[in-house]
Amino acid sequence: LVPVTLTTPGSTGGGGTVSNLTVTPNQLDFTAVIGAAAPAAQTLDVSVGSTTTLVRYGIGEIRYLTAGGWLKINKPSGGIAPDRLEVSVDAAALQAGRYAATIPVTSEVGNRDVVVFLEVRRVVAGFAVSSEALTFNFTPGNALPGAQTVQVTSTGDAIAFVPEVRYAVAPAAPWLSIQSTSGSTPATISATVNPAGLTAGTYQATINLSGQNGALTRAINVTLNVTAGATPTVTRIVNAASNLDTQAVPGLIVTLYGTNLGPAAGVAASPNSTGLYDRQLANARVLFDTFEAPILFVSANQINAIVPYAVGTRVSVPVRVEVNGVRSAPVEIRVGTAAPAIFQLSAAGQGAILNQDSTVNSGVNAAARDSVVVLFATGEGETNPPGTDGAIPGRSTALKTPRQRVRVRIGGQEAEVLYAGSAPFLVSGVLQVNAKVPAGVTPGPAVPIELIVGDTASASGVTVAVR
Repeated sequence: LVPVTLTTPGSTGGGGTVSNLTVTPNQLDFTAVIGAAAPAAQTLDVSVGSTTTLVRYGIGEIRYLTAGGWLKINKPSGGIAPDRLEVSVDAAALQAGRYAATIPVTSEVGNRDVVVFLEVRRVVAGFAVSSEALTFNFTPGNALPGAQTVQVTSTGDAIAFVPEVRYAVAPAAPWLSIQSTSGSTPATISATVNPAGLTAGTYQATINLSGQNGALTRAINVTLNVTAGATPTVTRIVNAASNLDTQAVPGLIVTLYGTNLGPAAGVAASPNSTGLYDRQLANARVLFDTFEAPILFVSANQINAIVPYAVGTRVSVPVRVEVNGVRSAPVEIRVGTAAPAIFQLSAAGQGAILNQDSTVNSGVNAAARDSVVVLFATGEGETNPPGTDGAIPGRSTALKTPRQRVRVRIGGQEAEVLYAGSAPFLVSGVLQVNAKVPAGVTPGPAVPIELIVGDTASASGVTVAVR
């Protein structure tokens, strides 16, 4: 057995040798954050130099430098050394600041003071967001992606902030828009995208939050994925009036057939504010080499367009359709000087023709012999003055006349041409011809009519009713 001596306050000890009381460490430091969990407890080791002597020690009244009551000891009355004390703090009732206290440890063999410092901090204000990244996916031809929202709060006091969009690469037109319900936290930011005009690819931007004159910032990453739509295919290019295969003649109205040429529901064009037909409709373009064609109508399987006048200097041109930035394979066609064709009102061949009284010519409303009929056609080629792509003669430009001679034959007989040129207030490329029905023509509900420009005649099968 090892003899042990207990020294208590008021005793002189016994058979052991007692050295001074030791308390380690002699200083404790705590940091507490308002509203957060209390900091972890720390320990004090109370000991004496002798390994055979037990010393009773006590804990005196804690001396607080400022506000009190925040220091806790698991053995507030002391104990027998060697021993371990657990010290904790409760800063729930304290304001932000620095606090100090002294724990006196007393015994017959010595007294020790332990200094305790407590720093109470306010929560550092900062942005908190419900999402740090937003992703939008879009395929041209489909509905636009819906809006997405981000909740913006503060980890401390309310923060006045200004949201701003920044692009990784400056776009030709902004594609990201944001709205905030408030200029300070808490707030909801709504983000929407408009990918019109964007080609397939990935686009990056950030919504930057800036508060306290730039001292506080937070970034929300935004990604827009644009997936290429179906590839358009051109299977046939025809004269829009005759529906027959054609050359590319300046100003000729053509029809392109194929697949994935545009939206399922057809879209008809209207002149823009400058009086011209645009070169893009429903995200579709028609390119004759590098020349963009004015477009009159677009659907999934058909496009009506006008051959640009600039192709007149070429021998042939590649024709492509571009839909939502995706281009078709080229179709090479030769360039011609004329491809006259009279528009038709029916599959039976009735021409788009007006009688002299401006009524529509038909089997039950025939034109009198020696009267004037007005026919509408396309394919006259170059004009004087030169044609303007997509223009409306009589409105945005002057009337034009074909450079080549225009002739009309009705029932095999030459008709006197009174006027051949632009159709007023119709798009450039529509040819109007006023001709007198020969007096010797054999009357009938379907008399053949031909249009000749230069040396090129229109296809047979178009008729005019004559009485």
